[in-house]
Amino acid sequence: MKQHEREYFVSRIRAGYHPIKTSSGLLKVYAPDIEQEFELNSIYMESYANLVSDGIKTEEEMLEWMAE
Repeated sequence: MKQHEREYFVSRIRAGYHPIKTSSGLLKVYAPDIEQEFELNSIYMESYANLVSDGIKTEEEMLEWMAE
């Protein structure tokens, strides 16, 4: 990676957002704060528990199934 590419990626990380160009302009996507991240992880954990109770295969079960 060239120096100017490294500088670009470091500045993008330091900016704290990810720019996305759309037809209507520039959209800035910011990382979630601690509270938002906790809420997202809570929703994920609840959804995962529901899927497991509904009988969806876990990662370990899928690996065993593929090995067979």
